[in-house]
Amino acid sequence: MNALTYVGHATVEIEMDGVRLLTDPVLRKRIVHLRRQVPLPHEPFAKAPDAILLSHQHFDHLDLPSLRGFGPETGSFRARAAAHFSGKTALRTSRNSPSARRRKLAR
Repeated sequence: MNALTYVGHATVEIEMDGVRLLTDPVLRKRIVHLRRQVPLPHEPFAKAPDAILLSHQHFDHLDLPSLRGFGPETGSFRARAAAHFSGKTALRTSRNSPSARRRKLAR
């Protein structure tokens, strides 16, 4: 099944051809001055996404408490500048993604 599900702020779950990708996961009610405007998912991602995309290093896109909820079975795509965060989460070794290069994620 192919689907896009808005989760909040910049967090979107993308399901395509059997692969699940989660963008910039923020899975808390509040971060500093930002308050969630939509409800939290009831059971946040009982099945872990195949990978997480971290678009950039702003606190509202790279939320370490939310990322710590994912285990090593979840891969990640992140900018080179964010690579130093790999030791702060259990996410599988990051795939640094320079803008000029494409990576294929397949099941």
